[in-house]
Amino acid sequence: PQALIFTSSNSTATRLSTLLSAFSSHPAAPPPAAGWVTKCITSETPRKQRARYIRAFTKGEAGILVCSDLVARGLDMENVAIVINYEVPASVRGYVHRVGRTARAGRKGVAVSLVGEKEAGWFRAKIGGKGVVRSGGAIEKGRLDIPAEGVGWRGVYEEVLFG
Repeated sequence: PQALIFTSSNSTATRLSTLLSAFSSHPAAPPPAAGWVTKCITSETPRKQRARYIRAFTKGEAGILVCSDLVARGLDMENVAIVINYEVPASVRGYVHRVGRTARAGRKGVAVSLVGEKEAGWFRAKIGGKGVVRSGGAIEKGRLDIPAEGVGWRGVYEEVLFG
């Protein structure tokens, strides 16, 4: 399945894309991550390159597209199975446009928002309490526990972030 990952800034999109690419090409990458092709689109990406990346994504040649809100509106990408809000959008409208990229043309889709403690109250009040999340799509609180084997990725992570 293809995933569209939204960030709130160009720099975060670029860093996240670089990190995902490094993980997928690393010799120790677990089978689900091995070989993922990640593309990144921000407002700084030249138009022709944007078009190439979007074409690659819609053809299934890239499994992950990391982007700023530039792609949240106006593009119809049928094969998006998962939308991940890596950072919470600034408005309810932004949230709707982002998650609206999945479940197109009667298909099922999943939207996941990574919400920090600072944004949790706003997110629950604005997104959860205003009928934005349809019935059956309740907001669930989760906690991420990193298994022992995940600790081995720290060196790769630091290498990508700090060179």
